Amino acid sequence: SLPASAVSSVNCVPVTCIPSLDGKAWVMSDMEASTIFRVDYDGTQTVMHDAASTGGLLNWPDGMAWDDQGGLYVANLGSDTIIYIDAQGQASIVNDSDFINQPGGVALDGAGNLFVANYETSDVVRIRVDTGEVSVFWGPEVEKLSHPNVIKLSRSGGLITCGRVGKVGRIDALGNLTVIYANADLQELD
Repeated sequence: SLPASAVSSVNCVPVTCIPSLDGKAWVMSDMEASTIFRVDYDGTQTVMHDAASTGGLLNWPDGMAWDDQGGLYVANLGSDTIIYIDAQGQASIVNDSDFINQPGGVALDGAGNLFVANYETSDVVRIRVDTGEVSVFWGPEVEKLSHPNVIKLSRSGGLITCGRVGKVGRIDALGNLTVIYANADLQELD
């Protein structure tokens, strides 16, 4: 990985942000720069990972999720891949199968399931981190919610996703979606 001093002030155009592991900053993906930044609360921006440091694997990064070992799962919108960057900065492909179609968001649960919101196919897939097995977990049900681009674990169980047309849905443990918010004037929620 790049040293923290590699860039002290850059022009980050964030798409997605998640809290840093130390809780002292935000970690942001910048699609156009194919870069992941750390933005401290004082505004200091440093490059954590970019296309060069990941051996070309970082390509239009969008959603991100940490694992318990300090590694980062990243949805690559530009290459229809999910990559993993370990705590030492080594990147590898988790999945590049036909199940991954313009991935927007990723969420990792405590049971080792990585959920991916696919914008293009309007579905959510589950990847078993230990085996690599991939299956469609939800969708498509475009009459309920289309083009999901964010996915998060719900504190009450299940997953929360949002997409078009201005909808937020909760997906339960069995893969059933219930629309919990809708406002057609919003078009797309991120």
